[in-house]
Amino acid sequence: MSRQDGMTLVELAAALLIAGIVALIAVPNYLDLVRSTRAMQAVGDLYAVRAAAYLNYGDTTTWPPDAAAGIPPQQLLDRLPHGFRFVKEHYKIDWENWIGELRKDGDARAGVEVGVSIVSNDQKLLDAVQRLLSRYYTIRTTPTKMTLQIAGPSGI
Repeated sequence: MSRQDGMTLVELAAALLIAGIVALIAVPNYLDLVRSTRAMQAVGDLYAVRAAAYLNYGDTTTWPPDAAAGIPPQQLLDRLPHGFRFVKEHYKIDWENWIGELRKDGDARAGVEVGVSIVSNDQKLLDAVQRLLSRYYTIRTTPTKMTLQIAGPSGI
């Protein structure tokens, strides 16, 4: 009787099939978990900017002027956590001040005068952020931007 070393072709095929099935189940779940974690980080960043804006408004009774995506308003820098960045790997933060801007009917920004946005090409990330913020007034101002209202036409 001879001893067999290694695996037969059938055993190898079965092992690869099982590994493939596990990967088909695990990879999408892992990607969803990663996206959910990024969405929670983005919500935390929105809250940090919102808190800094409220502190600034409490001290000065003014909102910082509009800034480009990824650029923090100068007035908020001292009120944000140490090392806070407006540019992250998967999204940018955009400070919005639309007070006094004329808007056409149907403008997606209706109802928001001051806000903070997440800008990302990852639609699923923006959807996840919007779900996490479902109890707050949020809007999709563009396909790649979701805005959290800080102040509306009637005030804070």
